[in-house]
Amino acid sequence: MRRIEETGLSYIGEWGSNRVWMLSAAAGRLTVGRSHRSDLVLSWDPTVSRLHAFIEWTGTHWAAIDDGLSRNGTFVNGKRLTGAGT
Repeated sequence: MRRIEETGLSYIGEWGSNRVWMLSAAAGRLTVGRSHRSDLVLSWDPTVSRLHAFIEWTGTHWAAIDDGLSRNGTFVNGKRLTGAGT
């Protein structure tokens, strides 16, 4: 089996367009939030917390992690995360 080490995270951009953030296993862990200090900044979205969630490479796959960081919850493919989701 071949490991996937690079992939893209798709999200809705500021003007409603589909965007893709390229992920690289070398990055390890990325932050998502409204803060300018986040790796993926979603400053235009009022439902996103300053520090909203993490995206982490586990060694075999990417995981979205919301350990209670966001006030409105984190959703992946329409499903609300609790803890870590892949």
